Amino acid sequence: MAPSILKFFRKKKKTIQKFEKSMAPTNEKVSIYVPDDITFSILSKLPLKSVNRFTCVCKSWTLLFENSYFMNMFIKNMALKYHSLTDESCLLLNHFEIFDGGWKLYLLSGERFENKVPLNWPSIFDQNNNYYYCLRDILGYAIDGTLCINHHSTIFLWNPTTEDLNIVPKNKARFHDKFKTEFIIHGFVYDQIKDDYNIIHCVEYIGDYFKAAPPGPYWDIYSLRRNSWKKLHVDMRRWIDRRLDLLNGHVTMISSYETRTSYHISISILGELDVKESWTKLFDVGPLSDTEYPIGVCKKGNIFFLNDDYELSCLDLTTGIIEKTGVNEVTQAVIYDKSFFPIGGINN
Repeated sequence: MAPSILKFFRKKKKTIQKFEKSMAPTNEKVSIYVPDDITFSILSKLPLKSVNRFTCVCKSWTLLFENSYFMNMFIKNMALKYHSLTDESCLLLNHFEIFDGGWKLYLLSGERFENKVPLNWPSIFDQNNNYYYCLRDILGYAIDGTLCINHHSTIFLWNPTTEDLNIVPKNKARFHDKFKTEFIIHGFVYDQIKDDYNIIHCVEYIGDYFKAAPPGPYWDIYSLRRNSWKKLHVDMRRWIDRRLDLLNGHVTMISSYETRTSYHISISILGELDVKESWTKLFDVGPLSDTEYPIGVCKKGNIFFLNDDYELSCLDLTTGIIEKTGVNEVTQAVIYDKSFFPIGGINN
């Protein structure tokens, strides 16, 4: 055999032996440790539902939502990832004018919401004069151009751009002979997984304080796709100022409470519908000395609220900075994007 060929095969043999040696079992330990800052950085970019599932991986991860370092990263990533305002986004201002015709609706646009255009409510809202002063509340925020409105205990879905109007059927699932019933509507949300539009409300029974404590409260959820209601399992105290909204893709519970010297806002988000254990408290904002109550979600998921002078202000959740918008005498404010889609989207 020629020397050059022999040299070639010897070289190949050494290469194979070296490879086999590297693949042989060894007693040397291989480190798979990942620093916490890298781990937290990765986890903080995941949806809440995924983070909740990973809390069972190891002991330190079970306390993720109690770790201030992780929570700061999670909140900042959540605030920056979703729902930034586009150039066409506007602000709907719902306001009750006592001396000038009752409920008024305005469309505000511009960098400082300086452009103000009046809109007309559907005529059905004003057909009965007895309901003139009744609450006309916009639930949550606009989804695909559609608003959910609670008017005199009737729920409407309305697209101001197309003027389409749907009446949501009454929920008759809850009934108790001994007590009066009060329905409190808490939110209008979109379930991206099921491609469905949902309304969440609370059923409370009003009983005689000195005789019997009423049951509940109970929570129900409406599906536009099924056009029906079903029970929603969630544990929430009855006597607290709260509302449900959509904060950067998550169903959000905004609760407020007062102490003797200050005001606080508590914000929790829902990881998975109909799973009460998936509620996660993000933070408690406060003490705040110049606020009344939160009324909606604005740019990058920050919170609109009214101060003591009923002026609209915006709270940046990542910095804690409060900025006044210059809009006064506000009842309710909602972010709105115009859409010509039918109510419930193309597939409904």
